[in-house]
Amino acid sequence: MKPIHTLQIAIFRITLPALVALSACRAPAPRETVRSARDLWAQEKEREACDRVGELDPEGIAGWPRATAWEWLRLSALCAVHGGRSLPARVVRLPAPFGPYAQAMVHFYDQRPHDARRLLEPLAGPGQTDREPAFRLGLILLLEERHEEALPHLSSALKDPRLGAGGVRLALARCLLGLGRLDQVVSTLRPLVETGSPGEIASARRLVEMTRAWNRRLPPELVPQLTRVRTLLKGEEPAAALDELERIMQRHRNIALLHYLRGVIHLRLGNRPDAVVELENALRLEPGDPEALMLLGNIYFHAQREAEARRHLEAALESNPFLTHAWRLLRDLHARNQAFTLAVDAHRRHMRLMKDPQSTGDLLTLGQLQESAGLSDEALATHRLLVSRLGDEEAFTSLLALARLHLGLAQIRLREALAHRRKAKAYLARAEKVRSTDAELARLQQLAHGPGRGGKTPFEKKLRTSGGRSVGDESNLFE
Repeated sequence: MKPIHTLQIAIFRITLPALVALSACRAPAPRETVRSARDLWAQEKEREACDRVGELDPEGIAGWPRATAWEWLRLSALCAVHGGRSLPARVVRLPAPFGPYAQAMVHFYDQRPHDARRLLEPLAGPGQTDREPAFRLGLILLLEERHEEALPHLSSALKDPRLGAGGVRLALARCLLGLGRLDQVVSTLRPLVETGSPGEIASARRLVEMTRAWNRRLPPELVPQLTRVRTLLKGEEPAAALDELERIMQRHRNIALLHYLRGVIHLRLGNRPDAVVELENALRLEPGDPEALMLLGNIYFHAQREAEARRHLEAALESNPFLTHAWRLLRDLHARNQAFTLAVDAHRRHMRLMKDPQSTGDLLTLGQLQESAGLSDEALATHRLLVSRLGDEEAFTSLLALARLHLGLAQIRLREALAHRRKAKAYLARAEKVRSTDAELARLQQLAHGPGRGGKTPFEKKLRTSGGRSVGDESNLFE
C-alpha cells in the first residue's frame, strides 16, 4: 500500500499546479471584462453590464492596468446607484485610493457632489502618484464653476501618462476658458490633432470656436444684422450682402469680423485685390485671425505665390490647428514643391480632421504621397488596405502601385529581391485580369518580365507563336 500512497502524492503534486493554472486561465480578464461591460452599458443593456462587472474579483486590483481599475470602480458605483443598492462590501473594503474612490463615485452619481469632494480631496493631494482622483475632483469643481480650484487638479492630471490625455485636455481647456485665459486654450488642445479620437477632435474644435467668439465680443445689436449678411451670402447674393455690410460698417469700422466678411464678399465678386486689402485690415485689427490667414493663404496659393501662401497657412494653423481646409492646402503646396514627406504629414492631419478619416479617396492620396516620399513600406500597407477593402476591380490603381513598389524594392533590397519580384508579378497578373490593355500595366510587365515576355498581351503572344502578322505590320495592305 505504501508505494501506491507515494504515487498518489506524486500525482497530486504534479496536477495541483496545473489545476491552479487552469483556474487562473478561466478567471475573467479585467481589461476585456470592463470593455465588454462598457459596451453593454452603451447599448442600454444595464443589467447585463452590471452582471459582467460583478464577475471580477477586485482582490488583485492593484495589479490591474490603472485605467481598467478606475473604470471598473466607476462602473461598480454606477451599477449600485442604478440598481438602488449599496456598493458591494468587497469594493468598500478595498484600500485607498480604490475603496474611497468608488464611494466618492457613488456620491457623485447620486448627485451629492459635496460628499464626493470630501472623499476625493485626501486622494488628490500633491504627494499622490495616481492623479485620477485629482482629475475627478477637478471635473466636479468645474461643473460647479469653481475654476480657480479646479485648475491645479486638472493641470496635475495632465502629467499622469496613465490617464486618457484627451479627456483631461478638454477639461483643462474648458477650465482655462472659464478663467478667461484664452491664449492658453489652443496650445492645450493642439496635441489632439495627432492623438484625439473623432469625438475629442469635434469637442476641441467647438472649444476653439468658443474661444474666438469670446475674443471678438461683438456688440449685441450686430448679431441679427450679420445674420442677414450671411443669409444673403448663402443665397448666392454677394452684391446685396455687400450693400447690407456697407450700411453696418458706416457705424462700426474697427471690427475685424466685418472686414473679413467684406473680404469674403469681394472674393465672391471676383475682386481679388480688394479682398486682399480687406483681409489685411482684418488681421491688423485682430492679429492671428485664423480664417483671415487661411483665406489669404488660399488666394496666394492659387496665385502661385507659394512663399506667402505657406507663411499664411502655417500662421492660420498656429492659431487654429483644427482647420481642415488649411491642412489640405498646405498638403497641395508641399506636393507641388515635391516636398512629399511634408505633404504626407499634412495629409495625415487633414484625414484625422475629416468626418470619415479613412475615406477611399483620402487613403489613395495618402498611398500616392507615401510612394512619392519614398515611404515604401507605409505605401504598401495603405494600398493593401485599399485592395482588401475595394477588391481588384475598384482598386486597380492600387494593384499597379503595389507592383510598382515591389519592383522598386527589388532594386534596393537585394536579399529580398526575388520575393519582391514574385509579389510584383502576382499583382500584375491580377491587374491584367481587370484591364489588360492599360499602358502603365504594360510598362510594369516589361520591367517585371523583361522585354519580349511581359510586354505583349496574350493575344499578341499567340500571333507571334502561330506565325501570324502583328497588328502593326502593314506589308499585306496592298496584296
